[in-house]
Amino acid sequence: MIFNKVTITSTSNKADMIIGELYDLEIYDFVEKNESEVFETKVWTDDSELENHVGDKLEIEIYFEKDEEKVQSIVAMFRDFKDIYVEAKEVSDAAWEDGWKEQYATMKFGDIVISPAWEDYEVKENEILIKLNGGMIPKDGAHETTTMCIELVKEYIKKGDKVIDIGAGDGILTILASKLGADNIIVNEIDEDLLKTAKDNLKLNNIENIELLYGDWLSMRGNYEVDVVLANIISEVVIDISRYIDKNIKKGGLFISSGIAEDKLDKVLSAFKKFEVVEIKELGKWRSIVARI
Repeated sequence: MIFNKVTITSTSNKADMIIGELYDLEIYDFVEKNESEVFETKVWTDDSELENHVGDKLEIEIYFEKDEEKVQSIVAMFRDFKDIYVEAKEVSDAAWEDGWKEQYATMKFGDIVISPAWEDYEVKENEILIKLNGGMIPKDGAHETTTMCIELVKEYIKKGDKVIDIGAGDGILTILASKLGADNIIVNEIDEDLLKTAKDNLKLNNIENIELLYGDWLSMRGNYEVDVVLANIISEVVIDISRYIDKNIKKGGLFISSGIAEDKLDKVLSAFKKFEVVEIKELGKWRSIVARI
């Protein structure tokens, strides 16, 4: 099988912007590599002056089954950024597997341990182990939105809770919620490949108290009534969901949202008219909100 490998190179201060653009393309599975070596780009300004942009080197690698349309969408997204470089090439499945696996290692978030499926990890007392075989946490750490969501799920999910995970991605939050005692979880994902990844990871962790829903949540919604809704996506989708999601949350229940860029927080909060904001969590340039109905 042939895979595409897309490498995006720039300076580390561009990381949040690049990741935000990838989220807009519904690309959530990538490896972010920050290196100490200096990376310099030269950019012509509108005044025809040459500027140097210098910073620590950033590389973001994306692997996926051969899909030329997806490659072109990534290239087009960054075409007008003169200090962001995109390289795309085809690799064999062996090269993909080797390049993919070497980027991941066991990561700890307090007593929550996330480990690649192929690594042996001896669980210590009171630790919660999550094994993943796709969408894993890279060696240089989780994205800020994932880190905050892990912390919030641990803090707010209670034994017996019914949960909806919108934009579940690789299933990490669903798995954690289940291991914390959630009774039933509706797992929703608009990307068919990501839903398959989530399904595989759920099986790997022996999670059975779930219902998988493929498609756009806003067009389905359904008659579910749960204690907690999780949505680690992007600001615009959080706003759209907030207009209707109260109908799926029990009185006193929670809407935990993330993927909210710092500069879009006020816009998101203004859409939360039906909710009482319980907590706003900050990490880097990203925000997460816990709101009660």
